Amino acid sequence: MRAEFSFYDDWPKIPDPKWAAGERTLEPRIGWITYLPPDLAARAKYPADVEVETLDDGAALVTLCEEPFGKGDAAGLARLHALEAALRPLQS
Repeated sequence: MRAEFSFYDDWPKIPDPKWAAGERTLEPRIGWITYLPPDLAARAKYPADVEVETLDDGAALVTLCEEPFGKGDAAGLARLHALEAALRPLQS
């Protein structure tokens, strides 16, 4: 689960011949607010400037900033790309 951006569609992909396009998008996708299930949340390393709320079951809600941001917000995009890089080892 995530709250996405209407302007962002540069999701990380990997080759996968089982998919019609020959590649597939990595999951979980990262958004303005991203839900990580307990197994991923326990292994995640987060950038310092994101907010992480740990839920009772060990899952996490990771929020990039208080308010949604647009494609012209360099700081917001930097946080997004930092979170993508940090979570990349967990994506499949």
